[in-house]
Amino acid sequence: MVRGVILRIGYSTGNRRLSRRIRECIVKFNGCNSASEAAKLIGRRIVATFRKRKYLGKVIRTHGNNGAVVVKFKKTPPTEYFSEIILEAI
Repeated sequence: MVRGVILRIGYSTGNRRLSRRIRECIVKFNGCNSASEAAKLIGRRIVATFRKRKYLGKVIRTHGNNGAVVVKFKKTPPTEYFSEIILEAI
């Protein structure tokens, strides 16, 4: 089990792409410091726990060279509480 932190939620200015991109978040996992380490996480399931609710997601691609990944959630976690959300890769 790997823990991580949500860095930023995805957004777009166009109407067509807004509904698709709003569920994507950029996530940085502990101990993952390069793109090659982040590539090993592609396809893994993510559980974001906030209070007693769980939000399910999946790692879909890497982001940059620092080990960040893009996670697509089924339902977007509440953005105003990013510091309180616990992310775990299963």
